[in-house]
Amino acid sequence: MKDRLAPHDVVFLSPVPDPTYGLPIGDGNTGCLIWLNDNGLEIQVNNTDLWDDTRLENVDHCSSEEENLTSLRHGARLSLDFEMPCFELIYQKDFEARISLYDALATIKSVTPFSNISVKAFACHAEKVTVLECVRQTDEPVPVKFDAERWGSRNFWRWYAQMKRLPEAGLDGTAVDVTDNGIFITQALNGTSFCVGMIADSNTGPQTKKIHNRKASMETGAQAETCLTIYLNVTVAGTVEEAKATCKAVLLNARQTAVDSLFASHQAEWHELWEKSFVSIP
Repeated sequence: MKDRLAPHDVVFLSPVPDPTYGLPIGDGNTGCLIWLNDNGLEIQVNNTDLWDDTRLENVDHCSSEEENLTSLRHGARLSLDFEMPCFELIYQKDFEARISLYDALATIKSVTPFSNISVKAFACHAEKVTVLECVRQTDEPVPVKFDAERWGSRNFWRWYAQMKRLPEAGLDGTAVDVTDNGIFITQALNGTSFCVGMIADSNTGPQTKKIHNRKASMETGAQAETCLTIYLNVTVAGTVEEAKATCKAVLLNARQTAVDSLFASHQAEWHELWEKSFVSIP
């Protein structure tokens, strides 16, 4: 089966700094789109259950109420900065970005005169956690920086026809909480709430800082070789407190499990899926 799927992998042999050419991974509920900028990674995090329910019983689709219609909100955006132009095209000695269909695994490898970068990302359905592993080697000690933020998304029902120009509509209710090595972004919606949480492990001990109620940052110590693993989860619940507590519990449980074990569980599910869906026509 692997030999049959490998020719259909999505492969880039040079960096493409465009989200429409990003690498998608997901566990069936939470999805992440990973793409590149010159210095690192951008990751958009969404979930199928982030519905902001309408407060209206009878909707006539009039312009005064368009912003209040039920809509799917976005989760959060993450930015990983390697502090050097490791993905800028003109510096590439060797590069490959790939989505492996057989393993549902995203990998990025880049060699430049400044750095050697290796990234692996997968979404484990059984543990409800997305894992991002990064290894960066450089000639001198350099930190790795990581930002997580949520600015909100608009409801664009018939934008060009009846939309009221209310940029502030639907953007309230975001909050950020940080721990020693974790960032938790919560959002209260109409009817539910959700938490986008991430916990990081590094050989240099990451430090977190709240910037404001929509953004937090994390930074590793300066090392010539930095190993960074980020565990990510999106939890939807009735209240913000419940969503945050459940999200933390899921992440701590995943963190106690070896990454190799999480990936083995992830692989087994996908291999079983491909075997079930295989059809041979003579």
